Amino acid sequence: MDPDPSTAAATEVATAAGPDAGAGAWRRATAIVLIALAASRLLARWAGVRTDTSWLDRSWQLADTTLLAHDPWGTAWSLHTQPPLYNLGVGSVLRWSPLSTELSFTLLHLALGVVLALSVLDLARSLGARPVPATVATVLAVCSPAALLYESWAFYTYPVAVAVTAAGALVARWVRSGRFVAFAGVCALATAATLTRSLLHPLWLVAVLALVVLARPPRDRRALAAGTLAVCLVAVGAVVVRNQVLTGEPGTSSWFWMNTARVTVAQLPADTRDAMVADGRLSPVAGVGAFRDYEQYEPVVAPCQPEHPDDPVLSRPRKANGQVNLAYECYLPLFDASRDDTLAALREDPGTAVRSFLAATHISLMPSGDYFYLNDNRDRLGLYDRAYRSLVLVTVPAPAVVPLEEGTSQVYQGTVPISLTALAGLVAVVVLGVQSLVGWRRHGPTAARAAAVYVLLTTAVVVLAGNAFELGENNRFRWIVEPAMFAVLAVVVQLGLDRFRAARQAG
Repeated sequence: MDPDPSTAAATEVATAAGPDAGAGAWRRATAIVLIALAASRLLARWAGVRTDTSWLDRSWQLADTTLLAHDPWGTAWSLHTQPPLYNLGVGSVLRWSPLSTELSFTLLHLALGVVLALSVLDLARSLGARPVPATVATVLAVCSPAALLYESWAFYTYPVAVAVTAAGALVARWVRSGRFVAFAGVCALATAATLTRSLLHPLWLVAVLALVVLARPPRDRRALAAGTLAVCLVAVGAVVVRNQVLTGEPGTSSWFWMNTARVTVAQLPADTRDAMVADGRLSPVAGVGAFRDYEQYEPVVAPCQPEHPDDPVLSRPRKANGQVNLAYECYLPLFDASRDDTLAALREDPGTAVRSFLAATHISLMPSGDYFYLNDNRDRLGLYDRAYRSLVLVTVPAPAVVPLEEGTSQVYQGTVPISLTALAGLVAVVVLGVQSLVGWRRHGPTAARAAAVYVLLTTAVVVLAGNAFELGENNRFRWIVEPAMFAVLAVVVQLGLDRFRAARQAG
C-alpha cells in the first residue's frame, strides 16, 4: 500500500534515492561496524576485561551446574523457577564443549556480538536511517561499555538482547521481502527469548507472532508457516503446562509472586508489616522476607517433604556447592504464601506498588553498565567508561524520588545517576512507534512501520513489566532493548536534523 507522506518520512528514508543510500554505502557501513566491533573487543581484552563465569555457580536462575553438566535436558525441564532454554544451553556447554568453560562462553558471546552489530545496523536501515547515522548509532550501541560488560558476563542478558534485536531486524525483512526464512527467524528468536527470560511473557510472544502475520500474511508455504507458528506456541505452552502441573501456577517462572513481594510486602513500613504478620493478615513468610535460605523459613512453616525425592533438582535445598536452590520443592508453599501476602499488602497500602514503580523507573534510567556483578570488569574500562557516560549517555545526578523501606539500599539511596540519552531513547521509541501505528492504521503496514511497532511493543513490555515487578536490577533489564533504542534514535535524530536544515533553507 502507498505510504502516507506525513507519517512515512521517519520510516522510509532508507529507500530514498541518493548517493549515500546505495548498496556500496551500506557495504562500507557494515565494514566500519565490524572493524569497530573487533577493535573494541581487542582493546577491552588489552585492558584486562575477561569473561566472568563465576555467576554460573552462584546464579539463582541456574540449576546446580553439576546436574546440568550430567543431564542438561532433564535438569532444565525440572527447573520450574525459570524458563528452560538458558539452563539447557549452559548444560550443553558444560557437558559437550571440548573447550574450557570460560573460552566456550567467550567465543559464543563474541559470535553473538557479530550478530548484534549486524542486527542493529540492519534495524536502523530498515527503520529509515541513512548509512552514516545508522553506522554511528550501531558503533555507539555495540561498542559501549555496557555491551562489552554484558558480553563478558556468562549470563542470559546478552543472548536475550541479541535475540530481541535480531528479531526486530527480521520483522522488517519479512515484511519487505516475504522470504520464509525471515518469518521463521522471527518466530524462532522470539520463542527462544520467551523460553529464556520470564520477563518476555508468552503473551509477548503471541503479540509478536500476531504482528508478523498481520504485517504480511504468509501467502506462499502457508502450511509451513502455520506449522512454524504451531511449533513455537506448543514449545512455550509445554513449559506453561509443566509449571501448572508441577507448581499449580501457569507461567514460565514459579517464583513470580515471591519476586513481586519484594516490591509490595517488603516496602510496607516495618511496623505495619510486623502488625500484619502478628494479626495474620500476612503470613509468617512475610516476616522472614523474600528469597532467603530455606532454613530461615523452617521455624515458621509446616514441616515439608518434597513430593519428588528422586529428582535432585526438586529435592535438595542447596546445590552441591552450598548455594541456595530455589527450585527446592518446599519453596512452592512459600511462593503461594507470597501471592497472598502481595495481594494483602496492596489492599493495605496500594502506594507501596506506586513507590516501588517510581523508584524502579528511576533505576532503569541509570547507565545499564552500572550493575554490581559487572564491577570488576567495569573498573578495568576506567577512562573509557567515564567518557562514554559523560559524552554519549549524558549521565546526570538525580535525587531519589521516593523513600523505600528496604531491598535496594545498595542502589537507591541519595543521588542516583540517570542517562538523558536513555530517556531520549525511550521517548524516541514511543514517538516513532505510535507514529508507525497511526500510519499502519491509515495506510497499511510497511517494513519500517512493522519494525517500529515491534520495538515499541518489546520496549513497553521490558520497561513497564520490568519496573512493575522488579526493584533494583531495572537498568540491567532495560539493556535488553538498548541496542534497538539506538537504532530508533538514529532515525529520530536524522529526522530532526533534516527538518532543521529544511527550515533554515525555507527561511
